[in-house]
Amino acid sequence: MLLALSTLALAEPCQISLSVHITPYGTPIEGADELLYGGTRPALRDTPLACSKESCHQALDYDWKALQGELSRVKQACPAHERVTLVAQEDTRYDTLSSAARVASEVFSEVMIGGTVAVSEKKPGAQQLTLTAHQRHRIDGVETSEWDFGAGEVIELQVEAPAELPFSELRPALRTASEAGYRRFVLARENGQVVAKVAANAGGSLAKVVKGKLSAAQVQAGVVGIQGQLGECYNAALARDPSAGGAGSVEFRIQADGSVSSTSMASGGFQDAELQQCVLDAFMQAKFDEPGGVLTGTFPLTLAVE
Repeated sequence: MLLALSTLALAEPCQISLSVHITPYGTPIEGADELLYGGTRPALRDTPLACSKESCHQALDYDWKALQGELSRVKQACPAHERVTLVAQEDTRYDTLSSAARVASEVFSEVMIGGTVAVSEKKPGAQQLTLTAHQRHRIDGVETSEWDFGAGEVIELQVEAPAELPFSELRPALRTASEAGYRRFVLARENGQVVAKVAANAGGSLAKVVKGKLSAAQVQAGVVGIQGQLGECYNAALARDPSAGGAGSVEFRIQADGSVSSTSMASGGFQDAELQQCVLDAFMQAKFDEPGGVLTGTFPLTLAVE
């Protein structure tokens, strides 16, 4: 049995790690639950940022006005907060990602593409990268089959791509460009219209940085304390169904005294309903060091046979 415990993301007003998750159900914001949802985020399909149609393959299917309004609420409550992270699924289209970046950049000064780039000290020479379908690309107007950004003094790269290009094809370009030394990216439509400036994120995904009054070690210790109970939940599920398991993020509220007052599935889940309820009940029993205030956390959990 494999029990994967991941880093927790805590959220507290004005001490937040803010991220926008671009999903088939819409664009839910994570990290500012106290401000946006009163501490309890509804299911993705029930959020005010849900798509207006069944499918979200087109950028217009997202309610960008609602997204900007929600981000503005965070900014008004926490004016010193400068960063927001965009977390996109691999099949997210370029026009959807660039639209989200444009909306976020109208509110925050730094927009991160979470978990895709890591800055090095090399200095790039290319100034413009144009991507086409099937990973063909042109650097400064010259078509090339390899990622080679040269050397020079330029720190900003303009990226253009067709609307239907999936994020999975944009990711290698951003990663390679950042490794070459680019600090900023200008996302543009394929017609060259600038959409948003994106900052290179040297520290990895901001959505996984603990910004509350508990350290990552303190949080991990609290979850490890219920690891035995989680194992019992999974063993019981395996007895019912040898293929039981799955992955999902458990959301819970930590009270000022370190106890947990509520739990729910923030994303994903387990097909075995008894297993899922058992996992939620186990998190209710977790005990953390006193944080000095109410915190909301999400914890990615994977249950699988090793």
